[in-house]
Amino acid sequence: MGWSGGTYTKGNNATGGWAGDASLGIGIEAGRHDTQDDDFTAGINNCIAKDGQNTPTQNLPMGGYKHTGVANAAASDEYTTQGQLKDGSFQPNFLNPRLTGNGTYYQISNLYNVGGNVDQINVSRSGTVGVDTAVVSGNLMYRKDIQAYTGSGYVPGVEISHTCTSTPSPGDLAIGSEYQIRIGNSTGTALNVGLKIANNLRTTFPGVYALTTGAAANVYCDSAGSLLRSTSSERYKKNIEDLTAGLAEVKQLRPVTFEHKEDESGVRYAGLIAEEVDAVGLNEFVVYDSENKPDAIHYGNLVALAFKAIQELEAKVASLEAQLA
Repeated sequence: MGWSGGTYTKGNNATGGWAGDASLGIGIEAGRHDTQDDDFTAGINNCIAKDGQNTPTQNLPMGGYKHTGVANAAASDEYTTQGQLKDGSFQPNFLNPRLTGNGTYYQISNLYNVGGNVDQINVSRSGTVGVDTAVVSGNLMYRKDIQAYTGSGYVPGVEISHTCTSTPSPGDLAIGSEYQIRIGNSTGTALNVGLKIANNLRTTFPGVYALTTGAAANVYCDSAGSLLRSTSSERYKKNIEDLTAGLAEVKQLRPVTFEHKEDESGVRYAGLIAEEVDAVGLNEFVVYDSENKPDAIHYGNLVALAFKAIQELEAKVASLEAQLA
């Protein structure tokens, strides 16, 4: 029984239906009605009620058509509309198993769109799927891999990652983290760290150390943390005047040796004290911080002062030689 080609099977189909029965003098019979009614029941049971009174028992092929007029999703088992994806109101949760030195855990990520223009990813560490627990040091917080097809398969070219570097305590406003960008090398054998930003904001470019040059250092970091290229061409300068300071100021400077507080290696360095150079009045050789306090020295520029002192000494020597002659 059941539906056939979109029609139902009549209980008295062999006689041409009720009209056929009437022409043959066959009256209304319960058996014929029951057969036909049973067929209606089977057909109706194979339909999905519009008010949800029954549910599908297997996949429903759409035949190339699409659902329209769908409301926005409000639960995890509901359709997400195209509009929710476009305006960022859809909030997906990702359960991603990760294998780290701390064992396998489930990284629960909640992606939010804050104010319509900020993506916020909330990450927790969970040993049981669906149960949030605090992250610990060593957890991979986020990673994005960019791979390229080589003709035989996809291989990584860039990897961007964030790792938790310290186990946070309840109430912490932020966690320690390390940011890395790893990029493929020229021989295609590995990913090398191109940039690393540690939780103390120390930024390193590990590959740079192997690149050498005979040129003098020409990079300067200002108090805002910006890296600037030092120049010396006249086209970058204005209000050029002869240096007036010279031997007299050099004689007031105190060369010292010292150990740096942030360097625990015990290495001793040689140099000057920025406050003392400032006190002599050699402001053009001092770097000041955001509070206008002496912070560093333009050691490279001190060459000009040394040259001026040498020139003054040369003039003194020439004068003495002339007197002796």
